[in-house]
Amino acid sequence: AVGGYQNVWNFGTRSGAVIISNFDGATYTGSATQSGNTVGFTGNFSSSATGRTGALNGNFYGAGTPPAGQAGSFTATGTNYQAGGTFKAQK
Repeated sequence: AVGGYQNVWNFGTRSGAVIISNFDGATYTGSATQSGNTVGFTGNFSSSATGRTGALNGNFYGAGTPPAGQAGSFTATGTNYQAGGTFKAQK
């Protein structure tokens, strides 16, 4: 399945608002945070319509401030449901 990925990031608070839209028929919302001065971040998301939950691990990439994009992996689970994959996004 494919879907949309958006992570509206605030570099001041080192946090982001995650929206994964239309992935396997569901839309997920959640948040991500960055710990310390790393390029990596982690997050959690859920879909109230399906009861599914998930987690993501990502990194910023590219030269410049802010970085050119994000990429990483995710998993999602629910009753009789498992999914996993990768994401990539550019500003």
